[in-house]
Amino acid sequence: MNEEVKICQLLKMVGRQKESLLTMISLQIQQILENSLYLSAGELPFYIKQFTINIDLLYHHTAQYFSKDEDLIKVCLNASTFYKSFVLNKLLVERKKIYLSDLATDHVIKIKQLKEVYQLAALQPDALDKKLVQLRDMIHDEEKSLNTVSMSMENSYSSFDPKRYLAKQESLVDFIYYHYGDQPDSIQYAAIVYNASLEQYSMTTLLRLRNLRSSFFKTLP
Repeated sequence: MNEEVKICQLLKMVGRQKESLLTMISLQIQQILENSLYLSAGELPFYIKQFTINIDLLYHHTAQYFSKDEDLIKVCLNASTFYKSFVLNKLLVERKKIYLSDLATDHVIKIKQLKEVYQLAALQPDALDKKLVQLRDMIHDEEKSLNTVSMSMENSYSSFDPKRYLAKQESLVDFIYYHYGDQPDSIQYAAIVYNASLEQYSMTTLLRLRNLRSSFFKTLP
């Protein structure tokens, strides 16, 4: 097989890989937005954690194979800002719904009562895990009921656009990390940089956790 054919095949494979990463993250964000309507405030962070492996894959492959690809770096920035802010924004929106809706009054009162009962039960020296789990489930059920009160409110998300927040002479730096192996310390730190004057995205890998630890311990007396 000549070199030109090998290069063509490699380019096709890389193209498919990039397309699959873009599709995966797009579908993942849409899935989270849709399913968040049926999750309580307490359940939402744990649900989002299920998708961590896909984000690791996106960051790792972009840093290793597509470090100059601005399309994928931009997707990395969008994913990072989405996962860092979505849970917080979601909770704030839910709180706003609660205070704006008269229909939610009964749910709010019941949640408050259940939380008070839970706190008192947890303080008891003979507190039963089964009882506490039942109370937590009841609180989650009531919180999910609040979603149905305002189900007509659409969950929307628009891609993060740094140009909206930066002056021409400014840059944005977003620090991320991802797992590159099975070991607990197999963590790579990286930085996504957006230069507003050049309207240019770039990604730079930084230290690995194991290197950071070894450097730290070397400095100790």
